[in-house]
Amino acid sequence: MKSDSWKLNLYIVWTAQLLGAIGMSACLPFLPLYVRELGVRSHDEAQVWAGLVYSASFFFSALLTPYWGALGDRYGRRLMLLRAYIGVAIMTLLMGMVHSVEQLFLLRLLQGALSGFVAGSIALVAVTTPAEHTGFALGFLQTSLSSGNILGPLIGGISADFFGLRPAFYLVSSLCLTSAVVIALFSHENPAAASELSRSPQRTQVRDNLLFALKNRELRVVIVLLFLGMLGLSATQPVLAYFVEQLGAPSAYIGTVTGALVAMLGLLGIIFAPYWGRMSDGESWQRVLRLSVPVIGVSTLLQGFVPHYLFLFPLRFVMGIFSAGMLPMLFAAISRQAPIERRGGLMAFGSSATMSAQLVSPALSGWVAARLGMQWSFILAASFFFLMATILNRFSSRRVTSQATRT
Repeated sequence: MKSDSWKLNLYIVWTAQLLGAIGMSACLPFLPLYVRELGVRSHDEAQVWAGLVYSASFFFSALLTPYWGALGDRYGRRLMLLRAYIGVAIMTLLMGMVHSVEQLFLLRLLQGALSGFVAGSIALVAVTTPAEHTGFALGFLQTSLSSGNILGPLIGGISADFFGLRPAFYLVSSLCLTSAVVIALFSHENPAAASELSRSPQRTQVRDNLLFALKNRELRVVIVLLFLGMLGLSATQPVLAYFVEQLGAPSAYIGTVTGALVAMLGLLGIIFAPYWGRMSDGESWQRVLRLSVPVIGVSTLLQGFVPHYLFLFPLRFVMGIFSAGMLPMLFAAISRQAPIERRGGLMAFGSSATMSAQLVSPALSGWVAARLGMQWSFILAASFFFLMATILNRFSSRRVTSQATRT
C-alpha cells in the first residue's frame, strides 16, 4: 500500500459512514414518537416500548459482531462492510411499512442481525492505517458519525413534524444503499491483511480472539470502559423527546428541538474528535480520559435537574466537547494492543461491548423512567460515567505501581 493511500481509504470509508449515519440517526431519536403513531397510547407503556424498540437491534448485533469480525479477518473487512450496509437498507425499508409496534420490534431485531457498519468501518480503517496514525484516523472517522448525528436528527425532526415518520425510514434505506455503492466502487483493503487468518476455522478464530482479549489486562479494561461509556451515552436517548415535552417545549416542534439537542453532540464531535484523537496518539489514553469522563458525568447528571428545556443546550454543549473523543480513543487503544491478523476480530469485541450497552441501557432507562420519573434516567446515565472514572483511576494507579516495581 502506498504511504498516503491509507488517507484516501479513510476519506472513502468516512463518506460511506457519513451517509449511513445520516440515515440511521434520522429516525432513531424519534422512535418514541413512532411508537405512539403505531397505536401505543399509554404514556408509561410507550416509554417501555420505546426503550425496547430502540434496544432491539443491538441484541443480535452484540451476539453476532464478533463472528462478523472474525469472518472479516478471513475474507475481508470490506466484504463485511458491504453486507452490513445492504442488510440495514433492506430492514429499514420494511420498518417504514409496519402497522404495529410488534412488527417494528421484530424488524429491529433482524436489522441488528445483519448490521454492523460502524464496527466494519472501524476494522477496515484500523487495518489499513499505520499504527502511529491510528488515534487520529479513528478520531477522524468518528466525525462522520458526528456529522451524521447533526444532519440526520435535523432531517428526521423536520420530517417528523411536517411529513410524518415513515418517509424517514425510506430515506435511511436509500442512504445505506448509496454507502454500499461507495464502498464497492472506491474502497480498498490489503489482500494480505484480509486473509491472515484464512488458515484457521472461523469457530476457532472467535474463541482464540476471546482468549487473547481475556489474557490482556489493558484489553479487558478497555472493553469494560467501552461498555460503560455507551451505557451512559445511550441511557437518556429513549426518553429525551418525552423529557423535552415535559420541560415545556412547544408541542408542534418537539421533534425539531429533540433533533437539535442530539445534533449538538454531533457538531461538537466534528470539531473535537480529531483533537482528542491526536492527543491520544501522543499522550496516555488513560490520562486523557481521566480528565474528560468526570466532566461528562457531571454534565449528564445536571441535565436531569433543569427547570426548562433551554437549559439542556449549554449542558449538552459541555457534554459534547468532552465525549467527542471517548469512543475513538478506546478503539485506538484496542488497535494498538491487537496484532494485525486479529485486529478485526478484537475490534469486533469492542463493538460488541458498545452494542450490548445499547441493548441494555435504553430498555433499563425506559423502565426506570416509567416507574421513578424521567429525571432518574439522567441519574442512571451519570452513574455509568462515574463508575468509568473510578475504574480509570484504579487502572492507572496499578499501572504506575507496576512500572515502578519493574524499575
